Amino acid sequence: MLSGAAATTAAGDDARGARRALAVVCAGTVAVLIHFTMPLLIPRQIAAGLHAGSGGAVWLMSGMSLGLAAALLPTGALADDRGRRRVFTAGAALLAAATVLCAAAPDGALFTAGRILQGAAGAAVLAAGLGLVADSYREPFERARAIGLWGAALGLGIAVGPVLMAYGSDAGGWRTPFWVMAAASAAVAGLGLTLRRDTGRPDAERRPVDAVGALLLAAALAAIVAGCALGRSGWTRPQALVPLLAGVALLGAFFAAEARQKARGRAPMLDPALLAHRGFAGAAVGALATGLAPISLVSYLPTPLEAGLGTGASVPAWLIFGWSGLSVVTATFAPRARLLRAVGARTQVAAGLAVSGIGLAGTAALAAAGAWQAVLPGLAVSGVATGVLNGGLGRLAVESAPEGSGGLASGVNNTARYTGSSIGTAVVVSVAAPAGSLHGFGVAAGVTAGLALLGAALVRRFR
Repeated sequence: MLSGAAATTAAGDDARGARRALAVVCAGTVAVLIHFTMPLLIPRQIAAGLHAGSGGAVWLMSGMSLGLAAALLPTGALADDRGRRRVFTAGAALLAAATVLCAAAPDGALFTAGRILQGAAGAAVLAAGLGLVADSYREPFERARAIGLWGAALGLGIAVGPVLMAYGSDAGGWRTPFWVMAAASAAVAGLGLTLRRDTGRPDAERRPVDAVGALLLAAALAAIVAGCALGRSGWTRPQALVPLLAGVALLGAFFAAEARQKARGRAPMLDPALLAHRGFAGAAVGALATGLAPISLVSYLPTPLEAGLGTGASVPAWLIFGWSGLSVVTATFAPRARLLRAVGARTQVAAGLAVSGIGLAGTAALAAAGAWQAVLPGLAVSGVATGVLNGGLGRLAVESAPEGSGGLASGVNNTARYTGSSIGTAVVVSVAAPAGSLHGFGVAAGVTAGLALLGAALVRRFR
């Protein structure tokens, strides 16, 4: 039994270790989201520099989404089993290497390969990172506050990425920000090595790797993301329909394989019974709606501003910075609000989606006004709500998962988010392009607002 002084020292060490883990995880999360958003502003410039045609440009932009969607759930399960610090650090190191490949790529094929690897590496950082935070903070209020800061890191990465690309590309070409972020990712990997060692589950409790499940899920989500990317130029074309239908079939095969694993007494990567847990399912639906609505519309925002108003890259970069910057502030301080602490994570997610939907509807004013300033009020409302939403999603995912499954919970949550983003961006492009730059954005704003409100209603049903 520890003496009073020894117990105080041990508690102090635990608190310092938890703060260090939170800081490193937040730095890694910021880095992943910077990588994700950097190319959004200048896809044509990057494609031209790599001598990629219009078809190749689609893959330059979609490659990281594909890697994220395919790897989030397997890396989350692996982190819970084999050690979160180990998976987080390996992911950050691979992210640095993949970014070097993107920065040095002589053509579109190697750049796309680098972006897919960035997605897989970023998946390990995100999934293991939230698991590390949940494992470091066990007291409910402290955990909610820590997860709120993790949600703020998501917003900060989205805010910084476009600005870094806009000004970095002006200073030294579009490759310069990739070199900068390769160094930053390597630094995160180094910091990961300083965290407290964790070995995952005890050897007797470790589950065999569910290789069949991992491959089926990766193939299913990769096919769905690929179909969505190709569907931007026509949903009825075989190039889009075949991968979409194949993805749905593979997803069904994945759930059937997981059910068979469980029936045979083996541990599946994703226990189908988890999706019957209303809180866990609500978190997944909320994350999917977040990707479908606010993330997809804001990702598309540079297109009408540059094509319809000729603003250049800096205006949309700062608009995204403002939208996401507000989400950082609210994600940071929301856990301290008595009202949000009283209502619970599910209500927080539903309210965040509903208010974000109202804000997205407000951005439709761009079509009538014909000036970029018209989107400011709607983006401000959506940004504040998205911060509340990000913190609530992380909270709900972790609270509703079994003990010791924080990585898996994060993997499911983020898989839904980035798959939703891929689908939502394709939908936005499909409904906006035929109507022209500005009017089309107004139509897309209405569609995404409706999706956000629908998501809020569905999350509320998971009581």
